[in-house]
Amino acid sequence: MYGEISITTSTAVPEWVYDLGTIQTIASVSFWSWGAMHGISQMPSGDIRIYAASALGGPYSEIAAVTRSMIRDTVPPNSQATDGEGFRIPCSGPAGRYLKIRVTTPDSMGGLDNVWRLRLVSINEPIVVHGFQDASGDSDVNDFPRIPYNIVDGALDTMWNPLRTDLRLVLDLGPLPRRFQTITFQPNAGDGAFLPQKGEVRVSSNDDPDNMDLIVGLFDIGWADKANDPATIILPKVFEKRFVEVHWTSVREPTYTQTRIAEVAVDTVPAAPSGVSAASCAALPDDGIDDAVALQTCLDQYHHVLLSAGTYNLGAALKLPSDSSLTGQGINITFLQLTVDKVAIRVLGNSRVRMSGFNVNRPFDASAQEAIFVRADNGNYPTYIEVDHVRVTNNRSRAPAIALHDVTNGSITDSDVYDSQRLMTNEPYPSTPDPYPGQTFSFVFGNGVQVISGSNIYLASNTIVETRDMRDTSHVPPNGAYYQASGIVVSASRNVVVRANYVERTGTNLDTSGSQDLYLDGNALFDCHDVCIKLVNGSSRITLHANMIWRAGLAGVWLATGNTGLSATYNNLDDNDFHEIGQGYGQGFWAPYLWWAVVGIALDKADSVDNAVRFNTIQNNDFYANAYMREAVFEHPGPVAPSDNIFYNNNIH
Repeated sequence: MYGEISITTSTAVPEWVYDLGTIQTIASVSFWSWGAMHGISQMPSGDIRIYAASALGGPYSEIAAVTRSMIRDTVPPNSQATDGEGFRIPCSGPAGRYLKIRVTTPDSMGGLDNVWRLRLVSINEPIVVHGFQDASGDSDVNDFPRIPYNIVDGALDTMWNPLRTDLRLVLDLGPLPRRFQTITFQPNAGDGAFLPQKGEVRVSSNDDPDNMDLIVGLFDIGWADKANDPATIILPKVFEKRFVEVHWTSVREPTYTQTRIAEVAVDTVPAAPSGVSAASCAALPDDGIDDAVALQTCLDQYHHVLLSAGTYNLGAALKLPSDSSLTGQGINITFLQLTVDKVAIRVLGNSRVRMSGFNVNRPFDASAQEAIFVRADNGNYPTYIEVDHVRVTNNRSRAPAIALHDVTNGSITDSDVYDSQRLMTNEPYPSTPDPYPGQTFSFVFGNGVQVISGSNIYLASNTIVETRDMRDTSHVPPNGAYYQASGIVVSASRNVVVRANYVERTGTNLDTSGSQDLYLDGNALFDCHDVCIKLVNGSSRITLHANMIWRAGLAGVWLATGNTGLSATYNNLDDNDFHEIGQGYGQGFWAPYLWWAVVGIALDKADSVDNAVRFNTIQNNDFYANAYMREAVFEHPGPVAPSDNIFYNNNIH
């Protein structure tokens, strides 16, 4: 840390030198402003150049050059950078003991009233507080002198004390992107009740701190010692980014009106082990031999196994141990071909497991098995599970293609499921007592991705598509081809992000039955047989944002008590698009007897007042009318109709 500097002239070219004490490699230089309530505080602006030298007299080598406007941008939280924020300049060049900073300021970029007053300058900071804002977009939130620098100064006896409990905080982990998964806030002794408790984490698709557009995790942090325990956020998977935004909406003690943080730390996750070639265990592709035993031996002995290009035959399930990975060359390059009706990959109660870069294919119909199945076993619950760039094809099964059960801290990303549905005919109705004795039905089973009783899960950029028309016309509705299959199921789970997935031609595209605290963002949902998104059986505190819904056979979104009688409450449907409602491929099945539900958003009636669909917000949605959609938003009348819901600024085109 190097001390305060104040510049009040607009005529000279400001230039100053710091003595670092020893010759050092300078990876970055950070500038920190004073906090609010300290008069005027303004960052350097204009053309900023940084030089390093081994001797005070030089020669100096330029190691960084940037241009920065007085008001850096118009996007909070970084609009003025005068309330205690910092900004980092990455550097590259020879090491040095003396650090020279020169600022040339054009008139259009001058300091505020020609006054620059920096709190300090520092080098090679692990973390820089890049920006922050409260719910109104204001960054004037600090209780001076408890400024943001205090949470990265390595001292627990200092703190940052923003006078808010709803705050967005952007951290710069640079100067290069960092692999991280955990963010920890430390309290001063006895101040733990002021720490963040509930909120979300975002990163940027282009690593721009003014474009934190990707939500990657939700958190609701527990504690044993409310006054002294740190608040640790664990993300569902490792992300590699320079900037991360933490937005907390509450602190541990709900009656408090401010936040207090002594230190913040972000972990650095090392690169995954490279692994051992499967060939070293005599598992060779394309040789026509069953490779299951050799691959299992390799996994048990080395834990991290690399698959080559080609096809490996599996006559038994692979069981992945803890601290293991199975990595192929790509979903169009490496294939795992099932030769028997078995699960391809099992993870039974094990943790820290990664699967990536291969295609699992089941070349026969009428299965009852998953392709990838992760679940608890003997009281051991799997955690830190990652499925990335995996494809499952032809898993025509009653079971889901990829299933995560009882998983904490898990992710399925950039993966595909093609053709996972199975038609079963002449089946009795699957409930007791049977409401239709003597009748038989056709059912379509086979979810694409299924998460049950999960927590802290991330499902992003996946594709689930059925290419075969599974309708059975041999039965007359309502008996014919009732769809149980869904593209994505998130059931009885919490803190799950479902983002940017593509789902086409399933029963329900996205089913959230019995889940709470989900964020469904930017998903493209096409051609569902019945309802594209279900919020049922107690689904609550779920946000649907910027999803595109096309060709629902019935309703685009359905809020209902479901078969459990639990209400759908406190959900937020915002900025979603609805197209061709009622024109999905289940149109002919539903129209004769559920014609009233061919709507954009349906809020169903309930059996009792306690179970009414209530306290939901439906706003800023766009509905594109057609000859089939009866209404954009429909509240079902009845003895216990929906109530206390908010409808605002929804548009029909």
